[in-house]
Amino acid sequence: MSSLASPAVNAEKNRAQTRRQVLTRALAGGAGALLAACRPPLPEAGPRPEAQPEVTIRFDVRAVNQTGNADWEDYSRGVTLFMSKYPRIKVELEDQMSVEKFIAGHAAGQAWDVQDTCCDHIPREARAGLLMKLDPFIKKSLKPEEVRDWIEWQIKFFTIDGAQYGIGRYMGTTALYYNRNWFQEKGVSFPDESWDWDRYREAMVRLSEPQNGRWGAYLILGADRRQAKVHQNGGRFVDPNDDMKSLLHTEPVIQAYQWIQDRMWKENSAIRQDQRGQPMIGARDLFLQGKVAMWEDGSWSLVPVLRN
Repeated sequence: MSSLASPAVNAEKNRAQTRRQVLTRALAGGAGALLAACRPPLPEAGPRPEAQPEVTIRFDVRAVNQTGNADWEDYSRGVTLFMSKYPRIKVELEDQMSVEKFIAGHAAGQAWDVQDTCCDHIPREARAGLLMKLDPFIKKSLKPEEVRDWIEWQIKFFTIDGAQYGIGRYMGTTALYYNRNWFQEKGVSFPDESWDWDRYREAMVRLSEPQNGRWGAYLILGADRRQAKVHQNGGRFVDPNDDMKSLLHTEPVIQAYQWIQDRMWKENSAIRQDQRGQPMIGARDLFLQGKVAMWEDGSWSLVPVLRN
């Protein structure tokens, strides 16, 4: 993994610290904390005559229900494990959760009990008054040292207007994936800690063969990856003292976005959206099929990449 600092500002090097697995063993971790907080342990009892479970919980996740999807398979196994431990609780697992889907379900009186969330989901849903505040459950269920297992800013990410609405399921690290054979073929040195934006760009240019459908990198980045570039350049998306105040108009943000734009449109050393084929090839598949030499993505892609 390389830390791609801008010429002006070096990226901070963070190491994710390990944390206990106490809340990650039910429902792949995400729902485990919520279920443990919302429902007290069931009393010990003998066999019950009822054929149907007493409680049904609807759980929606962002993963797509399809064969080979590692995320969906993990959730399915987690649900099976949970119901084997608590047979009187039935969990209905659904896929493709989004903010829009959750808000629409709530408006129709059919909101899910538990959801797998990301990114802007929690602030939008919490401020719409749709989520339960978890502070009393966290205080009751977690010891202070267990709370400290999470990095402080990771906990604060789920704190909206002074209340806690979630706990991080896991900590992902974004890295630079690169094709070693392609680098060797072109005589380009592998990425290392000395790389900055200039060396990153130089490698893209040397690796690219747009005429042959091969590009140095994939830079059609999601919001978190674009934000990483902004942070590397000393900027922020929003005011740290007021997350309702945008800083997208500031110079560090504009410079970072321009750098990405130039790689795609000025020199085409990074693939453009219109060059991804029809139907459009996904980012991971572009890398796996040898169409891009470098690709920025999270640690969550390691397993799918190694499987392929």
